[in-house]
Amino acid sequence: MPGRRRGRVKRIQLGNTVFEGENDVYLLDGETTGLVDTGVALPEVREELADGLADHGLSFADIDAVALTHWHPDHAGLAGEIQSESGADVYVHEADASLVDGSETPLFGDRELQRETFERWGMPAADRERLVEFFGAVSADLSGRPADVTTFEDGDAISVGGVDLEALHLPGHTAGLSGFAFDPRTVPDHDPVAGADATEEAFTGDALLP
Repeated sequence: MPGRRRGRVKRIQLGNTVFEGENDVYLLDGETTGLVDTGVALPEVREELADGLADHGLSFADIDAVALTHWHPDHAGLAGEIQSESGADVYVHEADASLVDGSETPLFGDRELQRETFERWGMPAADRERLVEFFGAVSADLSGRPADVTTFEDGDAISVGGVDLEALHLPGHTAGLSGFAFDPRTVPDHDPVAGADATEEAFTGDALLP
């Protein structure tokens, strides 16, 4: 595409007023085109991601691969839709795979399990019911359509958008939460993180939070 600058790691910032706050999606655009995470499957967030890709001359149909840090909808919700438009490979740690491919129902999709879990956690009854009501109103939209996934384990190497990523299993936030380490020197036109070791950077998902 004339004037298109390939090879850079580009951040696309998404708003998210419904589920936990703003998110970042990372575009890796080399010989192939990939994303790290996708954002929640709500219409306004989908539009923001589509606009962010369009700023770089791309659309959902151009995505070749998606690497998911974990299954939560604000990170994986649009993976299935992107895959349906592009045929992209969707990578996720094996411990989170069933929650992305739709073979397991997440907590917010099962009202009785929610109530049992929140009660076990000691959540006050009024707060339990408000949260159950919230999830009942939005859960069908949050996760989007299931995706066919390719699983990885700790230490596996995957290629996304022409960047070689090393999977780093960081369980806790979810069972399969993973970061992706890469050597910024191998990414043309990439601006290394200020003060970082020039030989290593990583996408960390929710392993690091403000």
